[in-house]
Amino acid sequence: MVALVVAEHRPTLDLVEAASETKTVIASFRRIGQADNIWQELYRDILTLAEKQDVQPSKPRTAGRQQHRNNMPSDTSEQFWRSFLSNANEIEERIVVPKDRFLAQYLIPSRPNSLTRDMEPDVFVPFVADLPEGDLATS
Repeated sequence: MVALVVAEHRPTLDLVEAASETKTVIASFRRIGQADNIWQELYRDILTLAEKQDVQPSKPRTAGRQQHRNNMPSDTSEQFWRSFLSNANEIEERIVVPKDRFLAQYLIPSRPNSLTRDMEPDVFVPFVADLPEGDLATS
């Protein structure tokens, strides 16, 4: 995960590539959340680090009526974070599923050589509905 965070700070970041790399992070989250031995070791390390920083383990408060997402079913902070890792659906829905929107990066003027003729349909088709009728590049 550190490599993904470092990669996100490169000035030449390819957002499509970053979205693809996010799939790897999500798979790792799910694997950790579902494997008892890995989770227990990781959570022990988290508690040790938190103690050194004088931070108490906690979970977000549970709202009676959640508007934007469901409350994670949990009684303890450990249950909450384990559930968060194994159900990384929100990360997937926000970054991986709408990956097409990141193709617009190829239209940025500072990246003129990154868009090739082969890529044009992939870049323009997701945005056809946003273009005035008849303005799709077809040459």
